[in-house]
Amino acid sequence: MNLCPDPAPCDAPASSITIPNLQQLTLRFITGSNPEMFFRSLILPRIERLSMKDYDMEMPGCTSLYFANMVQRSGMSRIQNLYLGKGTEPYQLVDLLKYMSSLSCLEVLGDVVFDSQTLEDMSTGQLGPNMRNLYLPLVEDSSILEMVWTRFQNALSRDKKIEVLVTPITSVMIRKPFIGDGDFDEINRINRWGHKLRDLGIRCLYNQ
Repeated sequence: MNLCPDPAPCDAPASSITIPNLQQLTLRFITGSNPEMFFRSLILPRIERLSMKDYDMEMPGCTSLYFANMVQRSGMSRIQNLYLGKGTEPYQLVDLLKYMSSLSCLEVLGDVVFDSQTLEDMSTGQLGPNMRNLYLPLVEDSSILEMVWTRFQNALSRDKKIEVLVTPITSVMIRKPFIGDGDFDEINRINRWGHKLRDLGIRCLYNQ
C-alpha cells in the first residue's frame, strides 16, 4: 500500500477504518504524504506483520507516540513482526513495546532512544516478553548487548523475582562506532559483550 499526499488536508480527527482480518501489511509513504493520518485512522486488530521500512527517505509524522496510540486503539494482540523506517525524530523504545507483548521481531532503521528502566524491563520480560530478534542498526550502545545477556540469564533462572516467562533474544544487531570516531572504550565494551553473546549461541551482528 502506498500512502499518497492528502489532496485536502484538515485538522479534523480522522475517521476510524477497521480492517478486522488483515494479517500482513506493507506500507510505503510517498514524498509529501502524511503518515499521521494513517496512525489516526486504521484499526488492525489481527495484524501479525507490519512493515513501514524505507531505506531512502524519512517518514514525517512517523513517531513512536503516534504508533503506540494506534497499537493501543487496535489491540494488536497478535503482532509478531514489526519493521519501521526512519522517522523525523527518535523512536522511544518503550512506546514501541509496551502494548505488543506478542512481538517476536523488531527492526527499526531510524534512531531509537531508551533509558535504564526500559532495558531493565526488557531483561526481565516486563517489556517484549516474546522478543527473539532485535535489530537496531543505528544504535551505538553496548547496554543493548548487556541487556540481551542479562535477559538470557533471566530466561534460565527460576528466581521468583522474575514475574513473567521471558524468552531469550537469539539475534541482535546494533551499530558499532568507527575506530576513527575515537570512542575506544565503547568499542571495547561492544566487542566484549558481543563475545559473551556468541559464547551463548546468540547471533550478534554489527552495522558499520
